[in-house]
Amino acid sequence: MVTDLTSDVYEQYKPLIKNLCLLPCFASRSINSVAVIDSGLSQSCFRVQVDEHQYFAKHITSGATEILANKLAADSGVAPKLIYAEDDWLISEFLSGELLENTQLSEDEQLTVILSLLTKCHWLPFSSNNFTSQITNTKSANTLANHSASVLPRLEIEQTISQLFQELSNQQPDVLNQQMSLTEINCLMATTESVLKELTQIRQEVGQSNEVFCHGDVNFSNVIKLENSTTNNADFRYQLIDFECACIAPIEYELGMMMAVNEIEVSKTKWVITQYTAEQNRQQYSRSSSDICPDNQQANHSEIVDNLEQMMTFPREIIAKMVTCYYILSLIINGLWYLFKFHKCQGEKYKELANKQFLLLAKQHPETDIVIK
Repeated sequence: MVTDLTSDVYEQYKPLIKNLCLLPCFASRSINSVAVIDSGLSQSCFRVQVDEHQYFAKHITSGATEILANKLAADSGVAPKLIYAEDDWLISEFLSGELLENTQLSEDEQLTVILSLLTKCHWLPFSSNNFTSQITNTKSANTLANHSASVLPRLEIEQTISQLFQELSNQQPDVLNQQMSLTEINCLMATTESVLKELTQIRQEVGQSNEVFCHGDVNFSNVIKLENSTTNNADFRYQLIDFECACIAPIEYELGMMMAVNEIEVSKTKWVITQYTAEQNRQQYSRSSSDICPDNQQANHSEIVDNLEQMMTFPREIIAKMVTCYYILSLIINGLWYLFKFHKCQGEKYKELANKQFLLLAKQHPETDIVIK
């Protein structure tokens, strides 16, 4: 949704817009208009019109992490081109299109689109240091060049949940008790501890995990169907946006969080894994064929098969029980995050989203029957 800047809502964004217009990438250019995009749930975003060109501007708090993640994904063709970046601003090309959540696609079709994009992301070499070659801002490029994969944080789910509970305990007691009782909090903490123990046990049994570059928040509103796209390839007909939660994590976490944030029933886990594996195989075949026949020459079938057998060693089989554990933990993370946003701004949409996450959680763990009032 784009907000008219003549309305009262403009005042709260005025300082940010003033700062945005002073960025070096716009310094010698005449800005025709700046419009607020308020469809997101976190950071302030704007559409900037400069002559015949349009740009997407996001005021960020995650700094180099989101910049690096966006650049890495953009170079692979699954995210919009990054135009300019510094510590608290990210400017990219503006994509004209429709959010996946607003399309007429069925849930299965929407999930297939997402899984196709994720498999492409998960192949990205996140330890590469050449992310910065095409960023317009030289200062930012030089700064980012000094960072390696350590800038993209590894998932520390125990720490993440612990911090959320700590923030919960810091809330005003009289305000908190209106939404969640002490008994409900204790049940939620007990469930979290139980699932974390189960996850640890599975990790020990499985061994090395499928750690990959993860988007971390692939909901249906973070995928755009490009307007007037002529390609039949879903990888390039759709684009991923908003890499604020990007991290290095197991594939099972990405799938679990994807299901949770899109309010997908846990009964669909097997279907999701099957679809993901099929997309991975398609990516492997595509890469294998490209390596053997870079000039689109006819490939020898046996050579492709041999190459595929070597590539199939990564990733290992997706573990359904691990996806389920991450799914449950993601419901807890999302529910608590939405609850904090509700406390902060009293937006009814956050209360509704929190209740949807806790409702799905209660279906797996009835003892956590939490309803935010």
